[in-house]
Amino acid sequence: MNFVREPLLNGYILQKSSIYLNQVSTQAGGIAEECLNSIRTVVGLCGEEHEKARYSKCLAELKDKILKLFYLGGLVMAILYV
Repeated sequence: MNFVREPLLNGYILQKSSIYLNQVSTQAGGIAEECLNSIRTVVGLCGEEHEKARYSKCLAELKDKILKLFYLGGLVMAILYV
């Protein structure tokens, strides 16, 4: 029975992580594109640090969500195989 549950749970975890990755990378890409399109304004108003913080915040959120999902996956594998 473990051979049936384990791929389903891992598939769920991988699916959720890829959804989060897609969403956050779209947000981060939007921030980067916005900054590059208005680079003169960003530099003129000394907004590099602000934009860097916005971009880093998106990536940090992604990292936290992905790590939680992989910890959950590890816990599931430990329960199924121990």
